[in-house]
Amino acid sequence: MGYFDREAELKDCYSAADVFVFASLTETQGLVLLEAMAQAVPVVAIPRMGTVDILAPLLGCRHAPDDSHAFAAVVCDLLADPQARSALGAQARQYARSWASKRMAERLAVLYGSLRTSAV
Repeated sequence: MGYFDREAELKDCYSAADVFVFASLTETQGLVLLEAMAQAVPVVAIPRMGTVDILAPLLGCRHAPDDSHAFAAVVCDLLADPQARSALGAQARQYARSWASKRMAERLAVLYGSLRTSAV
């Protein structure tokens, strides 16, 4: 489909989804999960490699097993429950904010400050 503009088209694609389904076992960063969550889209994914860091708190997402039938069952259950999707979507958006670049920079500054203080 080509490149999507991050400020419009990409957001529209995420926002059009009821659920963001991600079955990768080799994702190293999980940034697409945060992009979907920032648009209030709940995530169903297998918590492995980089995705486990995003999914660990179980906020705005459902963990799915590495089995196609069980994975599909998790997705279907969420699709069949609009209230759960709405609640997870709101939770996802709030959680994604904690990963915003400004928040991450603040955390890094605190870490550097603590390392400097402990090294002296």
